[in-house]
Amino acid sequence: MEDTPLTNASQSGDGMGTLAADAVIGHYRIVRVIGRGGFGITYEAWDGDLNRAVAIKEYFPHGMAQRAPDGVAVLCLPRSEEAYAQGLRRFLDEARALAQFHDPRIVRVHGYQQLGNTAYMVMDMERGILLREQIMTRGPLRPDDARRLLGDLLLALQVIHGASYLHRDIKPGNIMRRADGQVVLLDFGSARQSHLAGGKGHTVVVTPGYAPIEQYDAETAQGPGIDLYATGASLLFCLTGASPPDGFRRAIALQANEPDPVEPLLARISTGGAVAAELCEVVRWLMKPQAAQRPATAQAVLSRLQVERWTSEATLVPPVVNLAEMRSIPARLVEPMRVHLESHLGAGATSLLFTAIRGSRSAQDFIDRVVAQVPEGEVRAKVADGLRRILIGTQADASSAARTAVTAPSGATGSGTRTAVTAVVPGSTAPLADEKTTQQLASELAKHIGPIANMLVKRNLAKAGSRRELVAILAAEIPEAADRAAFIKAVERIPAFAS
Repeated sequence: MEDTPLTNASQSGDGMGTLAADAVIGHYRIVRVIGRGGFGITYEAWDGDLNRAVAIKEYFPHGMAQRAPDGVAVLCLPRSEEAYAQGLRRFLDEARALAQFHDPRIVRVHGYQQLGNTAYMVMDMERGILLREQIMTRGPLRPDDARRLLGDLLLALQVIHGASYLHRDIKPGNIMRRADGQVVLLDFGSARQSHLAGGKGHTVVVTPGYAPIEQYDAETAQGPGIDLYATGASLLFCLTGASPPDGFRRAIALQANEPDPVEPLLARISTGGAVAAELCEVVRWLMKPQAAQRPATAQAVLSRLQVERWTSEATLVPPVVNLAEMRSIPARLVEPMRVHLESHLGAGATSLLFTAIRGSRSAQDFIDRVVAQVPEGEVRAKVADGLRRILIGTQADASSAARTAVTAPSGATGSGTRTAVTAVVPGSTAPLADEKTTQQLASELAKHIGPIANMLVKRNLAKAGSRRELVAILAAEIPEAADRAAFIKAVERIPAFAS
């Protein structure tokens, strides 16, 4: 990307060095902070050229940088110049690595800009829930769901390792599940190339519990086994809700001829049926302390799972599901579909969604109408696959037909009357919040995500089916779990939501 000007709408937004909302980087306008780590800050931004939401990751290493007086450029702190420059090179390497990958399971990078003494990586705006947060809030995964998750992660690793890269930081906090259920592997800040030939002298980057013992040693050769170990540890967490034991702890125990600390966790899942027992053995294999005892490739694990062909198409639409016979769309799916479409199509997604719903004769017809408005290519496939995932997820719930639904005319042909979209609380037509309560909700939400809160509250008031659902939708916009909990607690003090 060409260097383009930085523009500051106001001084730094939170006093901690983040860019303020409405700051402009080239043709991108900052909307809000999504999260921050030791080496960077990630924002949601708006692409003014393509009229869509994107994620922008800014290189801003903690303890080595500060925001310039203009509130936008970055200054390197004294005596940090060498480390700062080295980190910037690694940041750009991450961008170049990700730009090579074109897989729905790997976050997509469109490009980067280097300006203002720092760099910005432009990525798809992924919307969903981090796997760690899902498990912490909703509990462990069912074995069948965990098996599908494993398949997606292994397919992503095939792509990454096939390009001679290692991720080196796979963990539930770096795995997102979109609203359509698709797994997306995030954060390649620790990735590096040329490991697969047995390279040494690498930077030590570990997350306790998810890193094998050899990853702690800068002089030990690293290969695909470190990512496979981390995948097994991530699956163990998803099946039990418990953090895997640290690699050092395991090494010390085994050297002392003590039981492996992983075994009690494996015992908790091994009795959960045939699929759970299979996963237990796979996790044990992936998490072997000695690298030579682990599988050599992701394909080796897929073969052991007796999966002949893992593709998004093969797992997306089971043969028993016939979307052409599905005559209604549960109202609770409208928001996940809107979020899915918006992440790929931008601001026009909402209008397209409701136009397609009102004009469709079945769920399959609805998908066809949406896809017809999307240019051919990778985005069209992602849009269609995501809508199928969301819709098929309702088929397992036999009671969904009894819920409030968005309905297409039964057996309609030609130009029958279309049923309007409805998503109200059964038996009630009262609004979820009056003007005063709406302002209170927006005020509490703004404490965590900034000025965009007011728009989000008003937009979701018309979509939520209950006050509880409204609070859940709004809380999902807050990136940090502790902040979400604080928001929910504050809302409970608002009289209309006290009950």
